[in-house]
Amino acid sequence: MDIGNTFKECLEEVNISIDECIFEKLNCKRINDAENRSGIYVFLDDSTIYYVGESNNIGRRVGHEHCKAHIGGSEAVVRFLIYYLDDLYREAHHEKGLSIIERERLIRDLLMRRINSLSILVLICDKLIDHNNRKNPLRIRLKKCLIDKLNPVLNSSSQTYGT
Repeated sequence: MDIGNTFKECLEEVNISIDECIFEKLNCKRINDAENRSGIYVFLDDSTIYYVGESNNIGRRVGHEHCKAHIGGSEAVVRFLIYYLDDLYREAHHEKGLSIIERERLIRDLLMRRINSLSILVLICDKLIDHNNRKNPLRIRLKKCLIDKLNPVLNSSSQTYGT
């Protein structure tokens, strides 16, 4: 699957030209490049598309919530946690006698390593900025189109969890 073409198709569906946007591949170390920028982001690796999200501030949303595995601040992080739960349990199982807070930190650190190993495709477009404190409907439609076409494992109710 050519993800770039899928982005172009979905942009056409919402009447935005790819030429009006910035499309780049980032990671958690470089996501601050998207600070205060509106658009769509996709977490993926070489074989799997995990999650499609949208934000009026991609750098804050992805960098401060997803990449830091802020479990209470992000639905996507909770989905990553559930997806990787069996593996995280196996990795953490050897740690005995930890307090609840220590176990939470351990799981968060293990999850953060997983999330930070992924690539993040970012599409930034001025036409996707929120107006009047309302979510931009074009951004919502674009996200839905990408979810429908890419079928990411963490956005789809038809996918099963577990690695």
